[in-house]
Amino acid sequence: MRRGIEALKSLRRRALKATDYHVGEQIRRSALLGALGPLLTNGIRQVLDAGSGNGRNSILLARKHPGLRFRGIDIDPAQVAAARDAASRLALRNVEFAVADVTEPVGESEFDLVYNIDVLEHIEDDRRVLSNFARALRTGGWLVLHTPLSPQRHFLKRCDLSACVNPLHVREGYRPGELEEKIGGVGLEVKKRIFTHGRCGTLAWDLWKANRSRLLRKVLLRPVIQSLVWVEGSGRASPGNCILVAAQKMGA
Repeated sequence: MRRGIEALKSLRRRALKATDYHVGEQIRRSALLGALGPLLTNGIRQVLDAGSGNGRNSILLARKHPGLRFRGIDIDPAQVAAARDAASRLALRNVEFAVADVTEPVGESEFDLVYNIDVLEHIEDDRRVLSNFARALRTGGWLVLHTPLSPQRHFLKRCDLSACVNPLHVREGYRPGELEEKIGGVGLEVKKRIFTHGRCGTLAWDLWKANRSRLLRKVLLRPVIQSLVWVEGSGRASPGNCILVAAQKMGA
């Protein structure tokens, strides 16, 4: 009996994992690809994914742009190892991954583009990180950031960030204009702002978050959630719970 119960629990865990659909990851990736598309076809050669995690974004971009060089860095050795394995299986020669801490220097006038997705909310000394990114860029290079805003607005109260606090976050998000001010403070000029997690994206995230551990509900809701994410990605989310900012390093 005990073995049977444990087997059923294991089966349920595998089913939950197999049917998962990370709404935030989908929305962030859609916004990132939309922002990077025009830049990567306009003289960019060296790209840094600062906080590359499992490497999916770098690998996706490296496959799409074989003539460019991508470098992913992350503080988690296990994530870096997984990213290296994934790139190796695909025999990609234009992407590499390394363990590094973005609170330390990450380059000196080396990259044409640095992107950083949902990392700054984890770091207390964000000005130091932004300064490291600016220093790593060549003149004319671009920094693309995505991060939560504050205050957050959700349909389901239990999905408010204040109600489901991530212990790895040091801030809920940035107040309107705060991130742009900090970016300007390290010598970069903000050129573009795009809100993400608007009404459709937020509803999708709330439904996913509230039912992520409920297998039947998650399976039944998935088409609805995916449709909401598609609507989110097909238009401008204004206002939104998160923001993507593109800034350029101008000449002296």
